[in-house]
Formats: sequence, structure tokens, C-alpha cells
Amino acid sequence: MDKEETLLSSGANFPPLGAFLHLLITGQGLAWIDPEAFPQHFANDIDPVEARALAVAQVPPNVSIFNTPAGQPAWKSLPAWSLFGSEDRMIHPEQHRWMAQRSKATMREILSSHVPFLSPPEEVADIILHAANTAAPAMTHPSKFGMNKKDEGQRLARER
Repeated sequence: MDKEETLLSSGANFPPLGAFLHLLITGQGLAWIDPEAFPQHFANDIDPVEARALAVAQVPPNVSIFNTPAGQPAWKSLPAWSLFGSEDRMIHPEQHRWMAQRSKATMREILSSHVPFLSPPEEVADIILHAANTAAPAMTHPSKFGMNKKDEGQRLARER
């Protein structure tokens, strides 16, 4: 998302998906997907038993996340990658494509639901490794703090 954009505003130009008809909001303002609808809308391509386990293990966010403006996006100053599933029923695939194109991300669309790290995990791992290997040379350039990323990481590790 771009600076000051919200989850709701970023999706305003795309058709809503059926999953949002199954959002349940608690009196405390927490949003979760009805566990009965969760497998069909969130994890529609994994084992149904595993999807039901995920449904009952949901950690509901506060509804305020839908209208909270984003900060400065990293994609304006760093290389970006976008991985999404063509069968995602939480975020419209056209919205994924639009966001990836706008951020000039290296885009990869795979046959998957909203949880591509569970189905197909091997493809996701390959994409992550490719992104890391592609970005590695850029990450050795001096940062705005006057050290490279490796030095920064070592400094942070010492501080812990």
C-alpha cells in the first residue's frame, strides 16, 4: 500500500469477495472469519482438516486495521516482490496485480489460496530464495547509517 492508504481504500476499486460476508465482529471490535466459512474462503486449497484447525486458531485483528493509514512504503526505495494466489478469496487477484504493478514489484502469481505458504510451500520457498539471491547484491551497498546490512545485523545482534 502507499502512504496514507488504508486496506479499505486500496480495495475500493475491486469487487468485494464473498469472504467479507462471513466476517464476524465482536463487541470488542475484533474481526474474524466465521469458522464454518473459513476453509472455503481463506484456505480453499488445503486439506479440510487443516483448514478447520486454522479456523479455530484464528487470531482476530481489531477492525481498526481496515481504516488505519499506511506509513511510508518500503517499495518506493527498495526492490519489491509480490507473491499471491490466483485462487485467493480474501484479496481480489486483480487487486494483487494492481498493487504489484504499481510498486514495480517482481510479480509471481501461483495456483493457490490466501495461504500460499501452506499450498504449495515449495514454490513459495523457491520464490523467497530467488528474491533473496537477487536482492543480496543491493543489500551490501552502504545504508543511510553508513554501514552495510551485514554490519547492521551484527550490531543489532550484539545489542540483544
